[in-house]
Amino acid sequence: MRWVASNAAGMEATFVSGAFPGGQRAEGGPAARAGFLLDLDRCVGCGACVVACRNENRLGPSLQWRRLAAFNPRRDPRWPTWHLSLACHHCRRAPCVRACPSGALRQRPDGLVWLDGQACLGCRYCEMACPFGAPAYAEDEGVMTKCHLCLPRLDGGHQPACVAACPTEALSSASAFAEVPPRFLPAASLPGFRDPAAADPSFWLALPRWGRRGEAALRWEEAGSSRPGAAGGGAPLELGPSPSSFHEVPLVVFSALAVAGAGLGASPLVRWVFGGGEGGGLRGLWEGLSRVPALATGLALGLGLVVSLGHLGRPRRAWRALRGFGRSALSAEVAILAGAFLLSTGAALGSQGGPLGAVAALLAPPLCVMALLSLGWVYRFRHQHAWRGWAPWQPLVQGGLWGWVAWWLLSAVSAGGPSPSPAALSTVDTHPFWILLALDALVFFWRHKPWGEDGGVAAPVHPHLWAKGRAIRGVRVLFGTILPAVGGGLGWWGWVLAFLSVAVGVERFAFYALARRWTPEAELARLETVGVSLRVRRAP
Repeated sequence: MRWVASNAAGMEATFVSGAFPGGQRAEGGPAARAGFLLDLDRCVGCGACVVACRNENRLGPSLQWRRLAAFNPRRDPRWPTWHLSLACHHCRRAPCVRACPSGALRQRPDGLVWLDGQACLGCRYCEMACPFGAPAYAEDEGVMTKCHLCLPRLDGGHQPACVAACPTEALSSASAFAEVPPRFLPAASLPGFRDPAAADPSFWLALPRWGRRGEAALRWEEAGSSRPGAAGGGAPLELGPSPSSFHEVPLVVFSALAVAGAGLGASPLVRWVFGGGEGGGLRGLWEGLSRVPALATGLALGLGLVVSLGHLGRPRRAWRALRGFGRSALSAEVAILAGAFLLSTGAALGSQGGPLGAVAALLAPPLCVMALLSLGWVYRFRHQHAWRGWAPWQPLVQGGLWGWVAWWLLSAVSAGGPSPSPAALSTVDTHPFWILLALDALVFFWRHKPWGEDGGVAAPVHPHLWAKGRAIRGVRVLFGTILPAVGGGLGWWGWVLAFLSVAVGVERFAFYALARRWTPEAELARLETVGVSLRVRRAP
């Protein structure tokens, strides 16, 4: 079936029933692009699209591929009300496809993003990478799931179930149009919907007409006074779902062990940078590397990699994590940590003077430095405010500090027996410790600066979450800065290492627990809580 739809300006768009799998061409237009169009004037928030999606794809009670979000849900007459029907937007530059380490997420020529459940690890990395909260984790299957535009229906020449069920025809499939009608604008044109990851979502909106004259364009700015949600009262909303839960405990333990092990393995480079090599120059670097506590490094990294399997929904598919090397940052992190583990273990087994052991001891510390960097940069998403800025550098500085103290104690124990003598402990220059401690405190303070746009780690709107964030940061400062400084001044280096170990664990816990994704729901909640001033301008 084919008909012509026109808007108020008299501009026409050719509509063809059904969709075009594989990016076929609509009549008289360019190749269709998979996605959705939503008319905000027609959407009444009835939820028929949500129910149709659940029924069509037989989703369990914990899964939701399509959801509704509303601005001004309390119907304050001073403000407009609109609803967003949200699902996967099948972005042109999909962050989830680039992030997937196993290659389970793929994109067709027409832009449709689909997921191969047989290749999914259940690592949930795509869930963190997506700025729109589209991927959903299936607890019972241990894999990710997402909207695929009802592929069986598309192959049969039908519209997606959500589009077919919409009683007001507010929701349309973009692939059914030869080109997007002019009155539909990119979703980022609407307050409450942003594209912080520059993903270019395939989601277009017809903005609501609001005002006595029926103008179709909205302009908005933040204001400190009257809020849309103030009339109805109620507690402010949280800033979107967090990827953290009890399921993330193995991830926290893994990252803490990885920071400690990689920091210990990188300690010879730290000593060489601060002039700790006995021979000076390259000779001092070689001598320092030859005495790396390689066995302890290998044990920490190996144990961390084993613990990380508990984070995966399908641990037996862990080997697939290397398939995305060169594209996925997570694949690069796994490869670097595995390489550091193999080299440090090789250095320990070849410590009797063999050439292979010497080469492994030489290569392990630089790879451990790369591992520390990867532990921070793997989560550097532009839409994750808590993981931007200085956050990726914290594992490098904190791991270097912990590794230097641990290396020094291990060296003193090996030289002086189980209880090193005061003379053995007094022969080491402690200036690197104080420099690294000050640098770690500086990076931490700069990350959590109170004047930043996020107001700290994640700036959660809910008062309970904000209080929890302040408490966690206080514990981190106590065990990561204050107590190590006191212990270092008194010469209690065993306690210093214990304090720093607690700080590493707290830091990694806070890294995941306090992060909030800026989903469209979170942005609408922020606008309602902070307060916005919506003004209507006359349409040309």
